[in-house]
Amino acid sequence: MSLEIEKVVVAGHAFDGIDILGHILARAGMLSGRHVSWLPPHGPVIMAGNAHGTVIVSSAQVGSPVVEVPDALIALNLHAFDSFNGRLKAGGLLVYDSTRVRAEESQFRDDIRSIGVPVAELAPAEPGLVTPSMALLGAFVACSKLLNLEVGLDALRDVLRLEGAPAGADLRVNRRAMERGASYVKERRYMFSRYRYAIFTG
Repeated sequence: MSLEIEKVVVAGHAFDGIDILGHILARAGMLSGRHVSWLPPHGPVIMAGNAHGTVIVSSAQVGSPVVEVPDALIALNLHAFDSFNGRLKAGGLLVYDSTRVRAEESQFRDDIRSIGVPVAELAPAEPGLVTPSMALLGAFVACSKLLNLEVGLDALRDVLRLEGAPAGADLRVNRRAMERGASYVKERRYMFSRYRYAIFTG
């Protein structure tokens, strides 16, 4: 049986919800019956501004949580895009917030899938929403090699039920944000077959 593995970097500002997005991805991997590692942002990095965490979902045991060459990047801001876009594996997946990442077309690679998601439009701030980036998470699981929206929503439910979950988090509101992100990507799936033309923005 061949190894199935997906190494994901979630990057952005420390207060953009990197921690909970990674937690949900890791939980989704567990619910899928796969081996998982999750390395959230930690220490002084959390207070310094920009940060990142990693999640590995694999059909075999994970030897190390360190990700040097990710299969996928969820970029919440321009700094995350600039820092990790060049490190993505050829054939990899970039899902980014097109509201905050205003990059020139020449900055995008033609050997990966680059998917811009208009987070502010799909998940405007409202009571109960943990982070608008839930829309990015929904977009990612809709394109993931090993995960899907259904298991992602189950993981969201589980994480929000845990002790220490963000106060006031509303499952219905966050679920809707994820579903909107997934729908946005699925409507444009026809663009995914050719990397060169897989760049689009909201």
